[in-house]
Amino acid sequence: MTVSNQSLMMHRILRGLILMISGLLLGCSTMPPTLAPIPPRRGIQPKSYKMKVAVFNFIDQTGSAGKLVQTIPDILATELYNTGRFELKERAELREIDPAQIKIVQEEYKEQVDTFLVGSITQFSVDEKIMTLDVRANNAENGTVMYAGGHDVHYTGVLEVKVDRDDIRRIAEDIYTAFPELGGPDTKIISMSGNAVNINLGEKDGAKVGMACLVIASGDTISDPGSGETLSQDIYVGEAYVVEVGEKVCKALIVDSADPKTKSRPFLNDRIRFK
Repeated sequence: MTVSNQSLMMHRILRGLILMISGLLLGCSTMPPTLAPIPPRRGIQPKSYKMKVAVFNFIDQTGSAGKLVQTIPDILATELYNTGRFELKERAELREIDPAQIKIVQEEYKEQVDTFLVGSITQFSVDEKIMTLDVRANNAENGTVMYAGGHDVHYTGVLEVKVDRDDIRRIAEDIYTAFPELGGPDTKIISMSGNAVNINLGEKDGAKVGMACLVIASGDTISDPGSGETLSQDIYVGEAYVVEVGEKVCKALIVDSADPKTKSRPFLNDRIRFK
């Protein structure tokens, strides 16, 4: 083979390689980018599915109430439970706490409940058989006052004092009203930044600072073995508390989620259920 033929052959081989590489590069440029797989959503076990309340012993500012500092919270806790709106921290445990130590132990209990209920007996009339109670419900996470009210409660007896249960029931009803049941299937996260989320529900809907809510996502899809129907399993992926309220939107902070490092496991468009 002559030198010219050898050069021609090399030229053809080189040209073929260039065309082949160009084709490969062109094919790669039209391939869609590979997306990282979305990790499966991991749920959490909420501290409660209802508003969980710790009802502490009352403070007796009159020095005359005796065992009523424990009896009144016992009855109030029962009446709150009867509304169907609340889940109660066991009173037997809380009954052992000295009212003077409540502020100290609240730090311990804030991981277990949504709301602290505290109260004081501020007046005690022996002649009229009436006492005055000041009652407050505070958000356990940030101390926001969710409810505050003064109430007159009638009682009978001298040594064995019994309070009027209907008066205590009315206090429970007032507290119930302070925690309206909000939201629906369209209540959701509309924007988020870090552990802060905006929810499409605001003051006009009854939202208040301090309200607790659960973040809900769709979990694994399962099939009904009988009908073959495809079912979606909801999972709870976070808990949050409202910190700001606008007319139509409220802002909440995620305080518990499936990813403790980022506190932002919930995603955009996840549904919200208020406790």
